[in-house]
Amino acid sequence: MTEAWTGVQFHQVSINDYGLFKYPDYTLPLSVKMAEVSRECHLDVLHVHYAVPHATAAILARSMLDGERQPKVVTTLHGTDVPLVGTTPSFKPVTEWSINESDAVTAVSEVMGGASLNFGSGYGLVSMESPGAGLTISSNQLARGSGTGLIRGTSLGQS
Repeated sequence: MTEAWTGVQFHQVSINDYGLFKYPDYTLPLSVKMAEVSRECHLDVLHVHYAVPHATAAILARSMLDGERQPKVVTTLHGTDVPLVGTTPSFKPVTEWSINESDAVTAVSEVMGGASLNFGSGYGLVSMESPGAGLTISSNQLARGSGTGLIRGTSLGQS
């Protein structure tokens, strides 16, 4: 990055091309980088877009921090998450797992939110957000199993 933005840091993920694998993996190096940054920067929240691969990587990162401060995972679903990737047999189980293991889930539209409610075992906490709208998430709402969902607002923070 050539421009400096106040409070914004760039953490590059290195993708290795091993001869053993036909295609380089992105999800595992990303999860390691997320765990490193979460640990070093004391993150409270990992807000990711797309269940696969980003929520998958965030949940793996959270698991790597077992016994340490674990950030909550907020996943924003887009048009390909449930109707395309989520119905492909080789991706359906990991897509469902990634959605259900997220601490909170948002969707970019009413249609996407409705589709996610009917997906797999059904994740019950979906907030439909307008593109560019901010979120305010209180700390008690991100307590796993709280059942309180998300609130529309202007900033991502704790209350």
